[in-house]
Amino acid sequence: MTLAERLLGTAIPPRLRPVLLVTAFSVVGQWMLTAYLPIYAVTRLSIPTATAGLMLAAATGTGLVTGPLGGRLVDRMGHTTVLVGGTALQSASALTLLSCPEEAGAFLVAAVMLALAFTLRTTAQNTVVADLALDHERDTAFALLRTAVNVSAAIGPALGATLVLAGWPFVWLAALLSTAGPPTTWLAVAAAGTVGGLLFRFAARNRTARASSGWPGLGAS
Repeated sequence: MTLAERLLGTAIPPRLRPVLLVTAFSVVGQWMLTAYLPIYAVTRLSIPTATAGLMLAAATGTGLVTGPLGGRLVDRMGHTTVLVGGTALQSASALTLLSCPEEAGAFLVAAVMLALAFTLRTTAQNTVVADLALDHERDTAFALLRTAVNVSAAIGPALGATLVLAGWPFVWLAALLSTAGPPTTWLAVAAAGTVGGLLFRFAARNRTARASSGWPGLGAS
C-alpha cells in the first residue's frame, strides 16, 4: 500500500489515481491562495480590511453566479477540457500575483480567476470520478475524492505559512507549481507516449517495406 493509500485509508483503483493526484495538488495550490490572499491584501497592499473583504466577496460571488455554467460546459465540451480549463485559470491566478506584485488590480483579478477556477475544476473533477468509478465502488470513489480534498486543504495553508516567511513570491510560486505541475507532467507523459507509438508504427512499416523489397536497407522501387 502506498503512502497516499495509507493516508486515505483504502486502496485506490488505478484508473482513479490520475484524477485524485491532480485534484490533491490543485487543492493544495487553491488553499494556499485562498488562505493568504486576504492577509496579503491587508499587510502588503495596505487595503483596508473591510474593502479587502468586499473585494473577496465580490470575487467569490462571481464564482457562485457562474456555477451552473460549469455543468453546461462539461456537457458540451467534456469534463477533461473543463478540468484543464479550471486548472489553467487557477495557475493564471497564481501567475498574476507572481508577475504583478503589490498591485490591487492584480489582486482582484487573481481572486476572480481563483473563484472561477474552483467552480469549473470542482464540477469537472466530480464528473470525472463519476464516469471512471464502477457502480459498486462509486461511494468509495467519492469518499476518496473528499478525503484527498480535505487533506490537501489542510496542507496548503500549512505550507504557505512556512513559505511566507521567505517572501510572498514563494507562496505564489508554490501555488503555481502545485496547480500546474502534475497536469503538465501528465500531459507530457501522454504526449510522449503518443509520439512514441507513432514512431514505433513508422519504424515497423519501414521494416516491412524493406523486407518486401528484398533489398535490406532499401525501400521498394
